[in-house]
Amino acid sequence: MAKSNIVDCGPTYIHQSIIAHAHTIKHENYKTNTTKQFQKHQGLTSDCAKFMALVGGKINIHPSKMDMVYFSVAKGAEPHTDLLDPNVFTNITYVIPVILPKGDNTIYADGDSAIVDVGRIYRFDHTKTHSMTVANEEDGAVLIMIAIKH
Repeated sequence: MAKSNIVDCGPTYIHQSIIAHAHTIKHENYKTNTTKQFQKHQGLTSDCAKFMALVGGKINIHPSKMDMVYFSVAKGAEPHTDLLDPNVFTNITYVIPVILPKGDNTIYADGDSAIVDVGRIYRFDHTKTHSMTVANEEDGAVLIMIAIKH
């Protein structure tokens, strides 16, 4: 079997305060590939440090090397590459869906695709073209994105 460009790293627990914060931003995305127009929010709850430690343990990366943002994808995300500073960040991003509409919600990365589920951790190379489609553009959708520092 060929290696996929999207790796399912398994499930994680998402604290209720993180879910509650995600609900406040779940309709902000306008399906643009202009990075500056995406709405990104830093971890704003008291449980973010615990969440980062939990995820870090699952992906074997110390939380001090992880940069977490909430990312609203209510209408999906058009094909793009992330413009993170390569002197600061590796090419790996982890995505954890927090809110998704019912149905098939799909991440695409460098020619591969994966239907994603809330609370699972997915890894891909953000320097390669990636995107997302959501099953319903009216209900809202939020991901947590974690970039990895050198």
